[in-house]
Amino acid sequence: MREVKGCGMRSAVGFLSQRKINGHPLMKEEFQRRRLAGCTSLYKKDMLGHFGCVNAIEFSNNGGEWLVSGGDDRRVLLWHMEKAIHSRAKPLKLKGEHLSNIFCLAFDSTNKRVFSGGNDEQVILHDVER
Repeated sequence: MREVKGCGMRSAVGFLSQRKINGHPLMKEEFQRRRLAGCTSLYKKDMLGHFGCVNAIEFSNNGGEWLVSGGDDRRVLLWHMEKAIHSRAKPLKLKGEHLSNIFCLAFDSTNKRVFSGGNDEQVILHDVER
């Protein structure tokens, strides 16, 4: 893939102009790969816990000490971020399970409850047990 001088694949303008000119079907993946390759402050860690795709994540209020995740396995998992990043700590499975995939999560203002919304048209309120 040829990079246009002054308007490279790391910029959205360069991506859009190349997509319009070439129409290459893998252009989006190449754009994302090049954008991430140019970033220096990213951190990646595989946190194993779900049995399918993760569709929603949400960090807790006031510093993000906790992360909640939900996905195709219909489970809501609570992660302690410090432990999850520096070790292989397992997440806590919150009680209550959806009938279908989870697509939306939110902490309440006190971080004591988590709301989850799924494709089953339900909103479940989970008490966070630590």
